[in-house]
Amino acid sequence: MAPIHIPGVENLSLITGPLILGFMWSYGLYGVLIVQVYVYADRFAHDRAALKILVWTLFFLETVFTVFMTIAAWNTFGSHWGVPEAILFLDWSWIPLPPLSSFMAGMAQTFYAWRIYSLTRSFWLPVIIELVMLMQLIANFVITVIFFSGDRRVLNLVNLSDVITVWLAGSAACDLIITLSLVVILYRRKPGSAGPHAAFRSTADLINKLIRFNMETGMITSLGAIIELALFLSTHQYNMHLMVFLMLGKM
Repeated sequence: MAPIHIPGVENLSLITGPLILGFMWSYGLYGVLIVQVYVYADRFAHDRAALKILVWTLFFLETVFTVFMTIAAWNTFGSHWGVPEAILFLDWSWIPLPPLSSFMAGMAQTFYAWRIYSLTRSFWLPVIIELVMLMQLIANFVITVIFFSGDRRVLNLVNLSDVITVWLAGSAACDLIITLSLVVILYRRKPGSAGPHAAFRSTADLINKLIRFNMETGMITSLGAIIELALFLSTHQYNMHLMVFLMLGKM
């Protein structure tokens, strides 16, 4: 069978392939999220009501994201199979995805800004984090309004390169600020491991684990945003950046 050729598309596999991988990997990460929420509900049943509301709200929004993503996958590779426009345009099911992704990131970043304030009792660093968060949130909503109110061809995203750069660079910068801030704060609070007091050593070990955890999780989300931005700027004619976008909120 001869390969399908669509006018204006050089490599069809780089249009459809990244979407398929993005959908599949996002489902896998959603499964991991379900396990994490279950573990949280089981081990922290007596946690503060505000934290429970935050966790379940994020889980609900991520579920809504996954539902609309599933509709987008079905429309692209199911009901509109064989229609070239289906893989070149982003239909109505994509409209909620960017604001949902950015809003969830903003909620998580606000939580960490509050944690930093709780640890330091200083306003200046949380304010910087919130300002950067608002910048990327506003940029995301601007992208959504402008792009989906006009021609929804994926190639037209390049016309919004500046705003998309602000969104993704702002998101990565916010995560990096949070990660580095928590690492420095925790490191300064780590007691010396030397001496006869085992409690001090166990506390130091716990703080070391927290530092590693913050480094790993913060760097993953920051790296995801940086990779998506790099893929968009270098291969905007393909859907490589959408592959990362579909997973970014679950990282």
